[in-house]
Amino acid sequence: MNVTINLDEQANPKYYKLWDQSNELMEKLNEVATDLKKFKYPKFFSRSAAKRLDEQGQKLIRSEPAFIKWRDAAIDFCLRPEYVFNRDEPQATAFLHYTLKLNSRVDQLDRYVNFASNLYQIIKSDLRSIQNNSRYIISTLLAIVALALAIIAL
Repeated sequence: MNVTINLDEQANPKYYKLWDQSNELMEKLNEVATDLKKFKYPKFFSRSAAKRLDEQGQKLIRSEPAFIKWRDAAIDFCLRPEYVFNRDEPQATAFLHYTLKLNSRVDQLDRYVNFASNLYQIIKSDLRSIQNNSRYIISTLLAIVALALAIIAL
């Protein structure tokens, strides 16, 4: 048996506003995550790579307050929903469907924020390793040059 459930957008503006906001947040987070996935590691540490990474980190930080505000509003709506259903709709089924759908969206965005944050931290850590390796290589080369000059001076 198939049951069709429709939630009228005009009668439920708060619910649909939450969905529109979640779509906007997802677009912003997707942009940051895509840029992070495309990040090219330099062979040697470069300030431009660190700057590009910091820009992505700033975008992530700027999206966090909007996400927290949205998540709190969505969870509040799930705890105290305000639906308006048609009389011919199976109201219990519709209630569960739309509440679980919104709750699932909260979980999805939570995971996506964590994914983008973890990806940023991994890249930042890798960039620090590249920076440390570059310093090690430069120090080693300087030591070899100093040793060669000391031998020549003898």
